[in-house]
Amino acid sequence: DMINQIEEMDVLKSFSNLQFELEEAKHSLKSVDDNIKKIIGRDPSELPSKLNKKRLPQFEEKVRTGLKTLNRARKITYEIETPVSKRRNSDSIFKRLSTAVQEDVHQNLQKQLISKVIVTSREVPSREDALEAQKKDEKFRARNRRMFGALLGTLQKFQQEETKLKPREEKRAQLEKKIEEHEIKEREEIKKEKHGLFLNRKKKQIEIKTIELKMSKIKEYSTWVECQKPRENFILTKTDPHINYLPRRLNNITKDLLITSKQNIQEIIANRSTQILEELKQIEDKMKKNFHNKYGFKNV
Repeated sequence: DMINQIEEMDVLKSFSNLQFELEEAKHSLKSVDDNIKKIIGRDPSELPSKLNKKRLPQFEEKVRTGLKTLNRARKITYEIETPVSKRRNSDSIFKRLSTAVQEDVHQNLQKQLISKVIVTSREVPSREDALEAQKKDEKFRARNRRMFGALLGTLQKFQQEETKLKPREEKRAQLEKKIEEHEIKEREEIKKEKHGLFLNRKKKQIEIKTIELKMSKIKEYSTWVECQKPRENFILTKTDPHINYLPRRLNNITKDLLITSKQNIQEIIANRSTQILEELKQIEDKMKKNFHNKYGFKNV
């Protein structure tokens, strides 16, 4: 009796522990979901399923293929319905028309140019005019030299400023490179953290599912025990089918039979308790194995 009570208490204690573990796991899952929400900006439970993500590219690819096929069919239909001679004639008509227009325009331009040519007598400049033009030419050259000198000075000034700015530009480029490297590193860290959080979320979900399966198994066991307990107060016949009965008056023989029947029922309950504890362990081991095979981590 003591052994039976101890094993039954172990099962009930397991149920109580599982209730506590379930609450802790749900609280931990909520904490993980909150951390994920801080990174991605929305609740992970609201994310679309992988199935929908896979269907969308396939649907778009089918639409593209259908449009390509439709365009190809239209092109083939046009080539079949339109004779080759008509297509060639239409091209040749356009060519002839464009050639005729170009010839007419060319002839009109020649006429206009001929009509606008005016023959004038050539004037020879005098000696005074030539000297005056030469003086103006020298002033113009001096002005050009001054402008060239100013331009050259400006160019040299730009070169000096560029030489001064070059180290600053190099420092700026190095700083931008460091910032870019830091941003890349930060993105990788966020990506890694996000992956770890989603993996941890899946881990918590499997943990909750395992606990719920265990609790369901213990509830079934408790219901079964409640059905078996009343049988301890009856004598079980050996004949088939077995009957549970209780004599109105007990004698020494029936008392022994009642004790034996009670011991048999207690033994059945004890065996079932041991079996339940083993099944609970198998459930946990199976869930751990499945998680390891899928995600490559042993610790669940």
